Parts: sequence; structure tokens; C-alpha cells
Amino acid sequence: MHNFEDGSDAVLLRRALAGDEPAFLALYERLKTGVFRYAFYMTGFRTAAEEVTQEVFLTLLKEGGNYHEDRGEVGAFVFGIARNVVRRLERRERAFEPLSEDDRLDNPAASVTGERESLAAQVARNQVTERVQAAIASLHSEEPQDWPQIAAGECR
Repeated sequence: MHNFEDGSDAVLLRRALAGDEPAFLALYERLKTGVFRYAFYMTGFRTAAEEVTQEVFLTLLKEGGNYHEDRGEVGAFVFGIARNVVRRLERRERAFEPLSEDDRLDNPAASVTGERESLAAQVARNQVTERVQAAIASLHSEEPQDWPQIAAGECR
């Protein structure tokens, strides 16, 4: 087994990017807890934090070549990746946020379209509603004795 305790994170990253799996595992072991804690703090969900942590290290393997030692520590680079992954996750999940109670109850059309319903749209909606109500009312105009025939498919 390799002993990487004395190796810097930058050395481990270089070796990992060159295909040294034990070096990657050592770097992962050093940084995973901090990345997970950050992701959990930012998302509030264990599963999301696990997803972020996994994505961070996959991204590190893909784009670790963009790391420059003279610009800072590997840990800072990794947390920058984590920040970006959390932001992408938040943007993706934002589309599924529930509507506020006010939007759902006061104006259902506005909650769907995001705008107040125009007067023309209200008139058109009311006309359609009236037609549907009239059609339903006409169904009840049949004589009660005709309902069994209608149900059996016998029409006048």
C-alpha cells in the first residue's frame, strides 16, 4: 500500500491525473469530509450532499489539469468546484419549487402563466364555462325513463 501522508495535495492531484489510482484515493480521503459537509450545509439534504461530493471528484478528475499550484491550494480549487456544482444543483431544482399559497388560491391562471389574466382571456374563459354548463344541463333534460335506454346505447 502506498503512503501518501507526506505528499502535498498538489503532488497527489498530479499523480491522480496521470492515472495513479492510490494517489486519487488518498486525495479523496483527505478532502471528501470537508466537501460533503459544505455540500450538506448548502443543500440541507444528505442525498444532495452525496451527489455533489461525487460530482466534485469526477469533475476534479476531468478538469484537474486546470489547477495551477501558484494560484492556491488544491483544497481551494476543489471547494470552488463544489460551489459550482451546488449552484448548478440549485438552478436545476429551482424549477420544482412549490407555488406560494397566495398564487395558488387568488389567481390560478396567474400561477400557471406568471401573469395576470387579461380581460379578453377572462371573457373567453367565462364563455367556454357557460357553454360547458349549458351542455351539462341539457344532459339532464332527458326524461328519467329514457336513461336506461341511453345507457344501453339506444338513442332516439
